[in-house]
Amino acid sequence: MRYFIFIFFMSVQTLFSQENPNAYLIKTSMKIKALEELKKQYHIQTQGTIDGYRIKICFTSNRIAAKTIKTQFDELYSNVPSYEEYLQPNFVVSVGNFKTRIEAINFFKKIVPNFPKSFLIKSKIETK
Repeated sequence: MRYFIFIFFMSVQTLFSQENPNAYLIKTSMKIKALEELKKQYHIQTQGTIDGYRIKICFTSNRIAAKTIKTQFDELYSNVPSYEEYLQPNFVVSVGNFKTRIEAINFFKKIVPNFPKSFLIKSKIETK
């Protein structure tokens, strides 16, 4: 990491020391366009998902119980997405799209009184 920072600062110094000040702007805009293209390709490959965290609030073989818990959650926390999946032979309800573990833990503390069997899981989450 130190070497990367050193190389970065050396390249910035080289760019600023050039005679043409517009050369820096042109090179910067070209790099930005290249990064935007890489981001598009990454989203195509990952189908718009990244590694993150969700909270699993239900894991049961009873479909009606899973739907009931999902409905209860949606009524209490309408601004947080919830997902119901069937992973044979169980129905799983997970909630949230948290990029960091800290975000997930903070929300987990809020919902534990209403959903005491919930727990944190690593998952692919949707990007916005």
